[in-house]
Amino acid sequence: MVSDQNDSNNLETTGADTVEERSIWSIMAGIFTAPTEAFAAFNRKPQIIIVLVVTLLLGMISSYFIAEYQAQMQYDMVSQSATIPAQSLDQMREGIENPSRITGALLGAAGQLFAGVIVALLAWALGSFIFGGDSTFKKVWGVSLLGGLIMMVGALVKLPLIMAKGSMYVSFGLAALFPEKDFTSIVYSVLFYLDAFLIWAMVVSGIGYAAIFNITRGKGIAIAIILDIIMISVMIGLMAIGMSFAGVELTFF
Repeated sequence: MVSDQNDSNNLETTGADTVEERSIWSIMAGIFTAPTEAFAAFNRKPQIIIVLVVTLLLGMISSYFIAEYQAQMQYDMVSQSATIPAQSLDQMREGIENPSRITGALLGAAGQLFAGVIVALLAWALGSFIFGGDSTFKKVWGVSLLGGLIMMVGALVKLPLIMAKGSMYVSFGLAALFPEKDFTSIVYSVLFYLDAFLIWAMVVSGIGYAAIFNITRGKGIAIAIILDIIMISVMIGLMAIGMSFAGVELTFF
């Protein structure tokens, strides 16, 4: 009996150790296939350095290859303005022909880092003070990074379609139903950002927030939804301000 009990204890210990020693690579893969188990393992042993490096690299790769299409998109919108000098438009056209890919890649990585920290801080505040959870900033940042991997993969999936179409206006959401629209339309902008990959990432991140804050899954997903509403509103708001200064007319639909 004693021997059987010891064997049982050894098996339980071995099983626990196996879960705790799950590699961060396995956790990152699990985000796409079994997020509940992946976040449970991450919660026991949070590791963010590799996730952060992978996120920055993916951001750099995506930004590097879409530099000319982003420049073209900006030119197309700004060219609608009657206040932009012709010289400025000529400079933008040169940027399309000779895009600064390295600069774009570095800016893309910097943007990912800055936005990720802001999202994590907001998530930490929401989870701790609004939804009554308790966690460390490291775990919250890790969940934000892990959930964001889905968006990064979505950007890479879009990349060959953008290159084939020669345009940034490639969407895996309802924005695809309005091919004649662009970012001068607020409704189109919302639909463009709110695509299938964002919704997927929202649900997965919600599962992660629930795990690390020890709250219900519904509350975790609520945190993710609030964060995405804030971030989309900020992006569209900044874009609207930029267009206003450039003299580009912004429409609701």
